[in-house]
Amino acid sequence: MRRSRPRRRTGSRWDPDTSDKWWLLVAVHLGAIPLLFALALVGRGVVLLVGQGSAGFVRTLLLLALYVMLFVAGPVGVFFDKKYVRSVSGWTPTRWYYLMFFVPFSWVMAADYLWRRHRHVGTP
Repeated sequence: MRRSRPRRRTGSRWDPDTSDKWWLLVAVHLGAIPLLFALALVGRGVVLLVGQGSAGFVRTLLLLALYVMLFVAGPVGVFFDKKYVRSVSGWTPTRWYYLMFFVPFSWVMAADYLWRRHRHVGTP
């Protein structure tokens, strides 16, 4: 007996083709960058809070979570938000915005994307 694939729900709030909320991932990406630098600067405070033995582990987990936000959230948000922006405005975001995962360009690319999206779509 063959199983049929479940139907894809359309019109839901987080449907990639109709959702206008994917820019939030780009905003998370933009917000994670200062947090990453602040955590690097406050690393000594982590040692004082949790002790010498587990400080490295805690700091590594926090940095790993921020790196995931930094490298995954931005490009994934651009990928899905690009479909929505293209459908409601005349602007088609370029593929250059996928360079957000590359750290030297990430802050500039995320801020530029959100600014241009605001000019063409009106949100954020």
